[in-house]
Amino acid sequence: MNPDVLIPLITESTVVTKTTTVKTFASEYDLEWNNPSLNYTNFHLIGIKDSIAVAGYETRIGQAICGISIGDSRQAVKALFGEPITHITKNNRRFRQYYDDKYNVETSGTYLIDRQYVTFFYDVHKNFQVRSIMAIDAETEMSKVGFFAVPSIALRDGFEDLMMDLMNESRVFEGLHPLQYTPEYNVIARSHSMNMATNNYFAHMDMQGLRAGARMKNGGMTFNWWGENLACGQYSAIHAHEALMNSLTHRENILREEFTHAFVGVEFNSQNLPYFTINFYSL
Repeated sequence: MNPDVLIPLITESTVVTKTTTVKTFASEYDLEWNNPSLNYTNFHLIGIKDSIAVAGYETRIGQAICGISIGDSRQAVKALFGEPITHITKNNRRFRQYYDDKYNVETSGTYLIDRQYVTFFYDVHKNFQVRSIMAIDAETEMSKVGFFAVPSIALRDGFEDLMMDLMNESRVFEGLHPLQYTPEYNVIARSHSMNMATNNYFAHMDMQGLRAGARMKNGGMTFNWWGENLACGQYSAIHAHEALMNSLTHRENILREEFTHAFVGVEFNSQNLPYFTINFYSL
């Protein structure tokens, strides 16, 4: 590792051991996300490669990366760093960076700061406050050849499990109870994700005309309330979650008080694009 690379929250010389980790998640990068706390009010991630911290993801109010704190405004980011980068070049290929949602609203921005690619995610429902920050050192970013990672079972499981924790962090932040994760039903959600990925469509109703409630019943489940979120086109669970939180109807599902349980299914298409199906329910 280059000693000039600056790692947020933790110095590059710090060796992270399993004793400082309570959960791990495979990622789209050549690193493993480590969660050092079971307390969702203390939720943050440290990206580890060869026992060294090379990345960070922060959600804790007041915590800062590169001089910007969670809860600061988008204006504060732009006053300090200007406009975000328009592309990242890897192996002489320019990968354009997209920050606008379908309404042409800028919901995030990535900057190259002190040899780190730092992404600020904004909350459009709270006056564009900084909702979270992710920082990846430049060497690690370059190790991901394109937009999307090569699929694997470990990556699928990592996206699913991390999505659940991201949703629970958001719920607890808003004063709600965390959802109970029921991964034994992930296969139901994976089936819909695979159906969409294989047949190149994106919809709550599948090709047999079934919605999530029917698919859940066919999978042997019993429940009272149910709901579904879908995401496609984002690099990772983090990017997908941030996009869902900025979409009002999807945000409402994540923060719906009546829901008590959830499960997640991820599958990939032939271009390595991940499809996320998230099912909520209450008993």
